[in-house]
Amino acid sequence: MKKLLIATIPNMIEKQDTKALNKICKIDWLVQDHISETELANKAKDYDYLMLNFDIVESLSEKFYNLVKNTQLKVISTDITGMDWAKPKLAKKSGIYLLNTTNYCTESVAEYSITQILLYAKQFHLTYKDIKENKTPQARKTINLLNKTIGIVGLGNIGTRVAEIANGMGMKVIAYNHTPKQVENVKNVSLKTLFKQADFISLHLKTVPGKTVGIITKELLELCKPTCFIENQADDSLVVRKDLKWALKNHKIAGYGATLKDSTSELTQFENVILSPANAWYSDESMINLKNIWMNNILEFEKGHIVNLVIE
Repeated sequence: MKKLLIATIPNMIEKQDTKALNKICKIDWLVQDHISETELANKAKDYDYLMLNFDIVESLSEKFYNLVKNTQLKVISTDITGMDWAKPKLAKKSGIYLLNTTNYCTESVAEYSITQILLYAKQFHLTYKDIKENKTPQARKTINLLNKTIGIVGLGNIGTRVAEIANGMGMKVIAYNHTPKQVENVKNVSLKTLFKQADFISLHLKTVPGKTVGIITKELLELCKPTCFIENQADDSLVVRKDLKWALKNHKIAGYGATLKDSTSELTQFENVILSPANAWYSDESMINLKNIWMNNILEFEKGHIVNLVIE
C-alpha cells in the first residue's frame, strides 16, 4: 500500500474527511502551525504522496526539491490554486508531479469581487469609516451599476463568473483574456481599450513572472476614466505599486480594492482604497470543494489519471 503524508495547519482537514484515502494509502499526519521546507523535505521523502497545506510552509525552493529528488516522493497535492510559491518548473525538473486545487472557490471570490464594487459604488466603506471615527455618517451620493461598463481582466473560472453576475445586474461587460474567450454577453477587447472604456475594472489574472506580474502600469492607468474603480482579488503583484500610488494620489482613478497584507498596507493612506482581509475564498462551500479536490488529486493519480497538474 502506498504511503501518504498530510502536512497541514490545525483544523484545515480532519481524519474523518479522509475515509476514501484510507482505502488506498497508509496515512501519516503532520499537524502544526509551521514547518521549514528542509524539515518538510526530510519527512516527505519517505512517502509516495504528500498532501501539502500552503499555510504550513508558504514556499518551496530549489533546496526543497534537491532534497526530495530521486526519493520515494513522486506527487505533491496542494490546497491552493496559485502555485508560484511552489516553483512548478523546479518540481517538473525534479520529477515531482505538482497538483493544485482549481475552481474550488469560484463562487465565493466572484461574489466577493462584486461586493467590493458595490461597497465602493454605494460608499459604504466611507460610512463604516465615519462610524469607526465616532462621526455621524454622511449621506453621500452613490453610483448605480445598471448600464455601467465593467472590464474583466482574465476570463478564467472566476472572471467568467463575475461576468455572469455583472450581466445579471444589467452591466455591460467587456473583457481581456490572453487568448480571447467566447462568453455570452461579453465583448473581447484589448487591454488598452478595456482601461479606456470601463467604469469598473475587476482583475482575475494568474500571477506569472515575466508575463502578468506588473502588467498594470502607469501607461494603462493613465487611460482610465477618473471615475473608474479597480477591484483586485487576484494578486497585488499584477499592479506596479508606484504607478498605482501615483494614479490614486493624482486622481487618475477613483478608487482601488484589494486584500490587506504587508505589500498593500501602505495604501491605507488613501480614503478611496478598500482593503479587506484575505477571506474572499472562505465559505463552507469552498472548504468542502477544496478538501474534495485536494484529496481527489491523489485518488485519481492512483487510478492512473493525472489531474490538476501544474507545469509553470
